[in-house]
Amino acid sequence: MWYAADSGKFTSEGFYMIRVAAYQATPHSTYKGRKEQIEAALKKADQQGIDFLCFPEGFLTGYYSEKDEAIQNSLNIHDTLFQKWLSDIASFRVTAIVGFNEREGDKLYDSAAIVEEGHLLGVQRKHYLYHNYFTSSSDFTPFQSKGI
Repeated sequence: MWYAADSGKFTSEGFYMIRVAAYQATPHSTYKGRKEQIEAALKKADQQGIDFLCFPEGFLTGYYSEKDEAIQNSLNIHDTLFQKWLSDIASFRVTAIVGFNEREGDKLYDSAAIVEEGHLLGVQRKHYLYHNYFTSSSDFTPFQSKGI
């Protein structure tokens, strides 16, 4: 299920409009199941002309109350598993913003991957954290997608 801010591409005043949607569902209990949920949502978003689809925090890897589970289910953006996921969603036009537990060295971040046609545009790491096992980030990184 998602909620979309709907508009045409251009208003009568000549402004360029985008369609942004938020996906909300109970995540599957396995990584494979969550990947399938994401792919089904991206397919539907493409069919409906959505430009940006936002997924919940931790959706790709799962969101865990215990540090050991979070680490065990985390992804490093340079590892084969993450790169394979990017390849798997390369056929979709919609830009996806997907929450995941990101592992870099001995640090764990609560992050969002910004992905367009299988290309990682960047990663935004959360600043204000609920779980104290995550590392806080202080960076804000702008990304360009779909001409904006």
